[in-house]
Amino acid sequence: MMDYDVPLSSVHFPEENDRKVVAEDWKQIAARSKALGKRAPTDTHGSQVPTPAKQVAPSKSKSFSLWRSAKDSKTSAASAQISAEKVDGGEKQSGEALGGMGFSELVTMNAGIINANLPLIKILLQLFETLLAPAVNGDEGSLDCACDVAALRIFREISGPILLKDFQTCLLASARALLPDGWDSKHESAWIAVWTCIADRLEQSLPLPGKYAKPVQSFVSGLSTEQRQKLGKRSFERLFREHEQVSHHFNQSWMRLAFIVSKTLDMTVRLFHEPAQMYDELTQLGLKHIMYQADSQFFQPWVAAVVAEIQLICHDEKVHDGMNFALCVVGGVIGQALEAGATPILKAIVTDDVKALKKALAQTPRSQRAEAVLRG
Repeated sequence: MMDYDVPLSSVHFPEENDRKVVAEDWKQIAARSKALGKRAPTDTHGSQVPTPAKQVAPSKSKSFSLWRSAKDSKTSAASAQISAEKVDGGEKQSGEALGGMGFSELVTMNAGIINANLPLIKILLQLFETLLAPAVNGDEGSLDCACDVAALRIFREISGPILLKDFQTCLLASARALLPDGWDSKHESAWIAVWTCIADRLEQSLPLPGKYAKPVQSFVSGLSTEQRQKLGKRSFERLFREHEQVSHHFNQSWMRLAFIVSKTLDMTVRLFHEPAQMYDELTQLGLKHIMYQADSQFFQPWVAAVVAEIQLICHDEKVHDGMNFALCVVGGVIGQALEAGATPILKAIVTDDVKALKKALAQTPRSQRAEAVLRG
């Protein structure tokens, strides 16, 4: 039987120049929002969108890499009042009315002006940088994971029409208000191209939670304790057989390995019912894996091994697809948290490598070394 692999998604990233424009704009927007005493939305790691590298050909499967944090922008925000255009009328509003608003506040205000679905706008605001970063960097695997997470949140928390175009309207109006001096048609088209890339990929994910929630729950709840143990053991046996190097990272008993798979099956069900809470828990779990010296590259073959074993005991293709979808989200979030949190200093501490620790600290200014060690 052919191995079950991660389904391909069709992501058409904008031109590199457009992505660079958006990256630089976002640094200024974040800096200006901070200067106004408001915080621009950040991802769970509080990172900023870096300048993108050149786009490479997309891989044929999901990767679990996460974009690296760039240095905080040194751009200082002007203290002058900010002018903006109303979304629906194009009329100028006074700088006094908008001078105290950061990015989030402007987007929320503009959403009210156009009568958008406010709960949807707020979720997209919370996840905005997590969606923006992989689009700017041309990272297909991370964008897939971010869109799947967003689709799960929207499925569980939002009712009413899902109009992603409304967020683009609010986004452009807010960015234009915070960048009044440098904004022109070039910036407008760049932001439209990047958001269109995100929205097109998100549209692919939006129907999936509703399609897979019941099949996944039905399959997992129908497994007996013995079936769970067999599935767990055989999944790791397949993983070790197909990727021998992975076995060197595990010294647990077969019962423990089977328990890991059993707990993961429960996570796939909770993912559809508590997506926000599960995202936080999976992120914390990924950070814990740093102490285990885990490699994020092992999560994808592990997902493939589990799904392949599920195929042997269940012949419902909707279950196969649903479990693959949920397990890819689980593995993707854990793997991204692992990569983002595994700093050179923390890696050196975990491996008790004095030379590597000294080398990592040497690259940190003296005044920041104590904080860097505490932060890892």
